[in-house]
Amino acid sequence: MPVAFYIDVPLGVAFCRAHGSVDHAQMLDFRARLRRHPDFRPALKQLFDLRDVSEFKVSSAEIEEMASAKGFTVCREMKEALAWLELGEEPDPGRFGEAKPPAGGAPKMP
Repeated sequence: MPVAFYIDVPLGVAFCRAHGSVDHAQMLDFRARLRRHPDFRPALKQLFDLRDVSEFKVSSAEIEEMASAKGFTVCREMKEALAWLELGEEPDPGRFGEAKPPAGGAPKMP
């Protein structure tokens, strides 16, 4: 599964991560799995890390539809995202389980 998450209950944050090629159906599946999680709360902050995504096959309209339920911002740097969420450090990559990128990371786009 190229999209995984964990919920840090004390911080009130869902840390989400994707790698490789990601399409709209996978994003919808991710959203459904997140909402079914027993620790999910609508007020959770979310940090979605796309740095290891090599191909993002989701249209602008699909992104707007997925994000319409909650305000969001796009950050180009992790430091900016952490500041926006008022977090001090990046999430622990060992907690993501199945969404670890392959050794050496995802292939970089030319």
